[in-house]
Amino acid sequence: HAQPRATSAAPTASPRVVSRGHRVARVVRRAPGATTSANTTVVFPRGTVAPAALRATPAVPAMKSRRACVTTHAGYGSYDGRGGGVVPIPDRIVALLPYLVPLLDALRYSRFFFSQFPQAIVLLTPLQPIASMYFRIPFAGLISFFAIYMGMAENRTLSRFVRFNAMQAIILDICLVLPGMVEYVFSPGRLSGLGFELYRLCYNSVWLFVLFAFALAAIGCLSGQTYRLPFIGEAADTRV
Repeated sequence: HAQPRATSAAPTASPRVVSRGHRVARVVRRAPGATTSANTTVVFPRGTVAPAALRATPAVPAMKSRRACVTTHAGYGSYDGRGGGVVPIPDRIVALLPYLVPLLDALRYSRFFFSQFPQAIVLLTPLQPIASMYFRIPFAGLISFFAIYMGMAENRTLSRFVRFNAMQAIILDICLVLPGMVEYVFSPGRLSGLGFELYRLCYNSVWLFVLFAFALAAIGCLSGQTYRLPFIGEAADTRV
């Protein structure tokens, strides 16, 4: 085998032209304590295999001096049940709107409450224009129900914060069907004495529960936090 010829070239020297019949390997050597490297070009004849020490090795990326900083951002659309992320103002308002439907549907259970406490009617003054339009449109409750369910609760383009509150409002509205069915089955008619007191207590309980749920949802939505209603919140969470 022919012996390889080693030539030393300065780092600034012009590139050497080698014929096609030779194999070229470049080795970078650094003397101890030196700040520059010396380039050595070794030329092998054709058919000669370069030693393993002189073969080209893949470049290894240099390690950064600082550890990479991984930033995780929990956006408002990735609600995880722990209140992570910042909810934009438009989403807070949109998430509150579905709760108007169960509040308006529960007004029929408020007649005894406002007859006992007429001063409390002031609380519903801002809702009078919405209530008058809601009860004037035929099948407004059914239309609103499907609009919230299809357009908000099942709309994956919206944030989970909005979808969760929409689903919770829908389930709350469905729960209002139960006292209506009980009233229809038993048909209390004219009541007096203890029966009337029990009947009025049931009406007031339903109304106060829905009013409390709406107030809690309003505080949560406007503050960008998710409040789960008892039992209803867990059901809404599993659906979303």
